[in-house]
Parts: sequence; C-alpha cells; structure tokens
Amino acid sequence: MSLLNEIQAELLGNPANLGTTLLKLRFLADRLNSDILGDWVRHEMEGYPSEVDVPLYRNVKVTYSGTFTNGFQQLNNVSIPNATVAKHAGKSWVNYSIRESISVIDDIVERSRSSEADSEFGLDTGNLKIVLQDKVYEGFSIVDIRGVFSIGDFVGIQSAVRSKILDLALKLESEVPEASQISLIGSKMKKNDDLRGKVGQVANQIINYGSVTSISSTGDGSNVAVQVQTGNSDQLVKALANSGLSGAEVGELVEIVANESPMSAQAPIGKKAGDWLSDKVAKGAREAWGVGKSVAIDVIKAAIKQYYGL
Repeated sequence: MSLLNEIQAELLGNPANLGTTLLKLRFLADRLNSDILGDWVRHEMEGYPSEVDVPLYRNVKVTYSGTFTNGFQQLNNVSIPNATVAKHAGKSWVNYSIRESISVIDDIVERSRSSEADSEFGLDTGNLKIVLQDKVYEGFSIVDIRGVFSIGDFVGIQSAVRSKILDLALKLESEVPEASQISLIGSKMKKNDDLRGKVGQVANQIINYGSVTSISSTGDGSNVAVQVQTGNSDQLVKALANSGLSGAEVGELVEIVANESPMSAQAPIGKKAGDWLSDKVAKGAREAWGVGKSVAIDVIKAAIKQYYGL
C-alpha cells in the first residue's frame, strides 16, 4: 500500500489521533523534497514559533471582561470592547494566534470532554492589564482582566488539520502521480524541480498559505503595488501570481526563495532564484506571463526583496 493510501485509511479509520498520520505525511514530504509541506507538518507537530505566521484556521476571536474600581465603587465582570483592546494593545490580542502543537490541542480538548472543566479557555492577561490601565473606563482602574475564547476553537483546529491532510492526500494523488508511488520502505525520490513545484503549488493552495489559481496580468507601464511582509509566504505567493507566473512556476520559485539567502541588499535574488529566472527569460516565458518585458521581472525582484526584509 502506498503512503498516501495509508494516510487516507488512517484519517477515515482513526479520527481520534493525528500524531501517526502527521508523521507519515512528514515522511512523505521528505521523500517528495517539499520544504513547504514539510514545514507545515513540522509546525503542526511541534508548534508554530513566534516568527512564523499561523494559518488562518489557527486565529481565534478573544472576548474580554474585567473588574474595575474607583476606590468607592467596584464593577464586576464588565465587558471590555475589543476595539479598545486593539487600539491600545494591538490586534493580536483580539485576533489571537494559537501556536501550540496539535498534540497539546488534542490534550486540551480531551480534558475538557472528560471533566467538568469550563468550556472556555483563558489567556494570561497580566501584561494586558498593565497596558490598559486607566484606558478603559474613565475614573476606574483595573483590578482584573479576563480574556477567553471557546474550547470549540481548538476542536475547529483539529477538524481543519484533519480536513487539510485528507485534501492534500487526495490532491497529490490526482495531480502528482509520482506521490502515489512512495511507500514507507521506498527510497527518496531524486530531486526534480518540476515535481517539487507541483507539490509546492498543491501545498500552498490547501494549507492556507495562499491560492495561486487566480492569476492576474498587467500591461506595459502598469503601476503594480507589491506588498510582502518579511518571511510571509502567503503574500509572496500572491505577489508572484500577480506578476503573471503560472501556478506551477509560483510553487517552484517560492520553494527556491524559501531555501536560500539573498546575495546582498543590492542583489536580493539568490543564485538559484537568479538561475531559475534567467532560464525562464531565455525560454521566452516572460512573454507568456502576459506582462511587459520589464514589469514582470521588476515585480518578482521587488516581491523577493520584501520577503527577505531588504
């Protein structure tokens, strides 16, 4: 049985545990030489570090309430507007990113089901209390703040990860036939840029790092705005797609950029990315991108430069 078939069978037959399934998917990503897929699986298994953007399904809405006093009167369990929290503390306190590993999330959900535990999950708001002091209700100081979101949000993450693994398995099976030939006892496939590009495209579409199916084109002299935050794969994918690259080409180039460093601030494109771009230009791909001869190159260079934070 192929590794893809084993993953599909586990998802349908053992809905309670994703650990083994993720391990097999990580093995598959290695055999396919796909860092994009491998990174997603690793982050789900080990947790997302602070410098990595979490997928959208890991962002949850937090609600806040607090206890206030003016020395004579105390107000208990009073709602704190999210707009106030976002204004003074930042949007990350309102749209909270859950970075814990899937195993931690599994444990939280399991404990909530097997006990009389609260259906809400509370955040550590010690720092928030300091930031919001005297900024919520005029004349009242903060005694305590409580920030919570539903345990159901953790269940939603479980469901999203399970669904994405299944979508990945089905999509790879249909669009990357080579993936169906890999088994646990098989050898690692030889590095193939076309194959890696296809896998990268599938991963980008499904894992929520950005869709590359909608490609826009521009003409000569167009004023193309490029906005890519440092290390943001989602925005890099969209910017490259808007330059006119095909979905497969976007997957190829994102993989290359993510795995090499720029030469310098003046030459932000690394050697492999430069060679890739030169090869495309030599083959006349620039004309097929539906953009002017200089516009596409400028957009691609600007997007990569911003991705590297240069």
